[in-house]
Order: sequence, then structure tokens, then C-alpha cells
Amino acid sequence: MDSAEKLLWPMLGRSFLFGLAADALIVTAIVMYFGEPENRPMQIGVGTILIVVVESVLNMKNWLIRSLWVHWFGKGYTETLVLEALRKMSLPPPDEYHRRNFEYLSDLADDPEASADDRVMAASTYTAFKTQWSGQGITRSVLLEGAANEAFSKWVAETPKRRH
Repeated sequence: MDSAEKLLWPMLGRSFLFGLAADALIVTAIVMYFGEPENRPMQIGVGTILIVVVESVLNMKNWLIRSLWVHWFGKGYTETLVLEALRKMSLPPPDEYHRRNFEYLSDLADDPEASADDRVMAASTYTAFKTQWSGQGITRSVLLEGAANEAFSKWVAETPKRRH
């Protein structure tokens, strides 16, 4: 286990405990104002558990809705955006040492033989899309990157081959 993984689990645990404490504090304030004095500990415990359950259900609903949107609409939308971006940039088609997917933009950004303009456009486009996808979560980012790879394949098919 590397150092990042060693730090991740304690951080997630502390985050969960902090959220649980915040939920308990909210429930305590509500119970102190509206609750019955003789049942306060039980009301605080049950209320905290209810809030955690409701938060979990809402988080699952949000994850499901976002994933379904990406699956039904987001892939086509992303494919269109990536294809339009590749067409507008007028980049050279990939050489034999470039990857044959969206990662081509990363390869082109690092290619010392490419023009400075091509390198900057490739790096900025690659970074912009990757940043947007990384905020979507692992499952959705994989779907969106697959759509970008399909757009790249279409772009390569319609781009004339590079002449040496």
C-alpha cells in the first residue's frame, strides 16, 4: 500500500465521522427545541440514523440519475463536442508512435517535432476534457472517455493521411 492509500482511508473515515457529528448536532438542536425531555437520547440517536439514511438514499439517487444521463445523452454529446474540437484544431493525423485514441492529444502535446501551436491546442483541449470528466466520477468518466475515443476514430477516418 503506497502512502496515498495510507492517507485515503483515515481521511475518508474522518470525513464520515465529521458528517455524522454534524448530523447529530442538527438533530440535537431540533430535539432540544421540539423533543420531549424524557426521550432525548433515543430521539437524537434515531433522528441521526434517519438523516444518514436519507442522505444515503439521496446520494444513490443522484449517482443513478447522473449515470443514466451520461449513458443516454452524455456520450453522444461528448462525442459531438470532441469531434468538433478535433475538426476545429486542424491537427495533423497521428503517426505510428501515437496512441490511436483520445490520448493522442496527450502524445501530441509531448511531441517535440510537433509545432508549438499544435502542442498548445492539444494540451489545452486534452486537459479541459479530462478535467471535466474527472469530476463526473470513475464510471461516468470511463463512459465519456469511450465516447471521446469513438469521436477520435471518426476524426482519423475523415482526416487525410500525413505526407512525409
